[in-house]
Amino acid sequence: MKQLTRQVIVSPNSFGMACPPLFFERTNGTAGMKCNQFHCPVNCQVSEWSDFSACSKECGGGTQGKTRSILTKPKNGGTECDTTLEERPCNTGSCDRDCTLMPWTPWAPCSMACGGGIQERHRKVDIPIRANGKCPDAKHPDRFEMQQCNTQDCVGDEICIARQDLVIALDGSGSLKQEGFDYVKKFALNLTSKYQSVYYGHEDMRIGLVLFGNGEYFDNGTVAAALEVVPITTDLESVETAIQGLQWQRGFTNMMQALQAADNMFAEGRDDAQSAVMVISDGKWTNAYRTTMKATAMKDKGIQIFMAPIAEHMNANLQILRGWASEPWETNFELIPGLTSLVNNEPEFAQKLLVKFCPRAFSPSLKQEEETQTGYLKIHEEGYPADSCATWTDLGTQSSADACMEAVKEKNGLAFAYLEGGRNSGTCYEEGIDVTSEIWADAMNDRVNMSCPGTDGGWVYNAFASTYIMNPTMFGSLFEDE
Repeated sequence: MKQLTRQVIVSPNSFGMACPPLFFERTNGTAGMKCNQFHCPVNCQVSEWSDFSACSKECGGGTQGKTRSILTKPKNGGTECDTTLEERPCNTGSCDRDCTLMPWTPWAPCSMACGGGIQERHRKVDIPIRANGKCPDAKHPDRFEMQQCNTQDCVGDEICIARQDLVIALDGSGSLKQEGFDYVKKFALNLTSKYQSVYYGHEDMRIGLVLFGNGEYFDNGTVAAALEVVPITTDLESVETAIQGLQWQRGFTNMMQALQAADNMFAEGRDDAQSAVMVISDGKWTNAYRTTMKATAMKDKGIQIFMAPIAEHMNANLQILRGWASEPWETNFELIPGLTSLVNNEPEFAQKLLVKFCPRAFSPSLKQEEETQTGYLKIHEEGYPADSCATWTDLGTQSSADACMEAVKEKNGLAFAYLEGGRNSGTCYEEGIDVTSEIWADAMNDRVNMSCPGTDGGWVYNAFASTYIMNPTMFGSLFEDE
């Protein structure tokens, strides 16, 4: 509205006419005059841009866009909205992509304790190939390496102290004859005697026993199951007694049933132990297809399969049997060249199978010689002395057990615990054990299950700790001079 006004220039006297209204009024008596009688313009208002979306294609040229919303629409001739969508090209490169590999894994433990073993390392695929990209095979030199290890000669007194659940499957088939079966039993006894169920006060080996070669077909088409003679146990004497009492079966070689019996036993095995089956046979088999399927299924579950056939030379049958052994077959297959060779060289073959198939074998005499030179030895694994057995002092982190020993020697100590692995890896503790010449001599003669040389002989469990004592004859005199 606009207001129209006027002013009185000459006021009337009593005889003149009165002045008209000084404010403009419409006929309806409303003051003022209408103006700007049209709608006001409303301009467009938009939000901020969003982030760009993911690319529409992984390769070969895609697009990605960003958007914004209209907050206020334009009206009455107001400014129109600008674009609410913008796009740009992305992933314009070729769709072909080669794989990307992860760093090398650490070298695996050596396959043999002596005599020349093999250790491996791998590179796994980090980013897989795309389209026509390339990637080396798992056995390609870019992804797989092998090297020799433990090339020193074996001493001959090696023992196995691996944390392993081992099932020994012995062949008692008719093709062996009674004399051959007796040789196999004798060989198995020699081999079993080299395994230790407890060492350094820690339970390691467990062994089960399966007898096969009792194969016969039943009327319903099934095959006789192998005999589960002894379940997996730490009582290795019971295994040896059972081997002595085995009877020649005279049937055909039902090796698949032997693997099935071993697989059944692993149901009671330990989660933190290697599961393995060692098959000692004359190298013959029945039903290769079913045996292959069973061996493959067991290997897929992580069960290690060792094959030790007794045959004069390699043949087509043995090549198939070798395929049932775990990879690499070079470390999981050992041909014993005939019964005559076995009879004449039984200790040698038993020792060879042990150092080849045991993931942790060593020579006690060689170890004792090394300990005599270094002046310290291990008396317990997976634990350190309880407080009631010995007081302890934390000496911080050391690079190795040798370095821990040197640190303890500087403190005039003769015992220590060292942690290898875990959150506190490298931690070194001086242990206040009163190490005498008698204790040192006892430890040199017996490592099976030594008590802590203190008040109650107790140990505290720690999966990464080992306890050592030092030779008082070698180091004790140093302290006396001070």
